[in-house]
Amino acid sequence: MKKTPNMISSKDLSYISDMFNWNNTMIHKLNHYIEEETDEALLSLLNSTLDLVENNSKRLIKLLESGEE
Repeated sequence: MKKTPNMISSKDLSYISDMFNWNNTMIHKLNHYIEEETDEALLSLLNSTLDLVENNSKRLIKLLESGEE
C-alpha cells in the first residue's frame, strides 16, 4: 500500500476539511436524536451510527496529524 505524502495540496485540505465538517454536523444531529428518541431499537442504530461517524472523524484527524493512511 502506498504511503500518503507528508504534503497535502490545498485542494485536498479543502476536501478533508469539508469531510470533517460533514462528520461534525452529523455527530451533533445524532446526539440530538439520541437525546430525543425512546425506542430502544432505534437508539441502538443511532448509537452505532454515531460510533461510525466519530471513528471517521478520528481517522481524518489522524490522517492530518501523521500524513499516513
